[in-house]
Amino acid sequence: MKNFLHNIKEKISFFKKSKSSHSWRRRKKINTTENNHIINENLVHNESISNKKHSSQCLQYKTDRDNYKCKRKQLKIDYWFLQKSKILGKYKHLILFSIIPFIVIIFLFILYWPIYTVKYINIFPQDSITNRTLAYSAVEDLYSKKLINIESENIKNKFVQYQNNIKEIDINFKIPDTIDIKITSFPILYNTIIKDKSYYITQNGTLVPGKPREEYKTMIVKNKIDKNILPDYKSFYHQEHMEAIYEAYQYLEDNVIDIKVEELYYYPIEREVHFKLDNETLLIYSLSKDLKMQIKKTVIYNTEHKKLSDNDVVYIDFRIKRIINNSQKDKIYYCTKETEYQCFQNLKKIY
Repeated sequence: MKNFLHNIKEKISFFKKSKSSHSWRRRKKINTTENNHIINENLVHNESISNKKHSSQCLQYKTDRDNYKCKRKQLKIDYWFLQKSKILGKYKHLILFSIIPFIVIIFLFILYWPIYTVKYINIFPQDSITNRTLAYSAVEDLYSKKLINIESENIKNKFVQYQNNIKEIDINFKIPDTIDIKITSFPILYNTIIKDKSYYITQNGTLVPGKPREEYKTMIVKNKIDKNILPDYKSFYHQEHMEAIYEAYQYLEDNVIDIKVEELYYYPIEREVHFKLDNETLLIYSLSKDLKMQIKKTVIYNTEHKKLSDNDVVYIDFRIKRIINNSQKDKIYYCTKETEYQCFQNLKKIY
């Protein structure tokens, strides 16, 4: 009986121990799982901050062991990159000094390679008065020069030195060996004769050799050019004078329909211009004053006082001012054909 009871007690005690041991193991397992979960969350958080791309790749593994291997591999890659960066930084001066000679060699090759020298120059005049022969003479020293050494401004200066009438120059460098140049001159405004030779006077006052054209007025320039100077393609007269005179006679012919300007007499030193009408009447103007206002007064004179086409006046002078009540006012002087001899004597004394 005693043995029976003793066996029962031993079984009960064994059962209690096994139960308590099982519960402890269960708790330990739960705690371990929770701790692993916390650790994994911390790892995910840290790795997402440092490198989201690699972290997301590591977290796709199912087991902690595989995840650990992934992180270890990632650390090795990062460490290798940092190590190589330090090596590159250490030898950066050596790398730099190795690259610079290579760049210099390429630059010298481009600079001195014969294929980049000028072999062809094409000049395209955009008008009838630009001299092509002089244009080519201006740039003949550019042949066999390197394109990289040629400046557009130098080319333009060369053209203008040879031909003062040139207004616009368009230069186009075509690699490897060609330069295309378009040249435009100032427009022609007048015909003239200098040293018994026919010329055109351009807008900027340059003398260009050429036969007279009917569409241009004849300007007789009242000053002498030195015999030792060749006037061809040289600028002698003021551009502002040429433009003002051109606008003036155009306005006069448009507003006084019954007369036409036949010739122009230009006095560069005196700064004057005389318009000779087709009825031989001479209109005298000053270029030191507003020429437009003098022309407008001529129109008023023709309308309100006396017709310019009446052919009874030798000349009309719009240059003179007189003082009236301490103020200057314009005065128009004219000389009629009744005193024609005296009129011409007056002009001879002045000019």
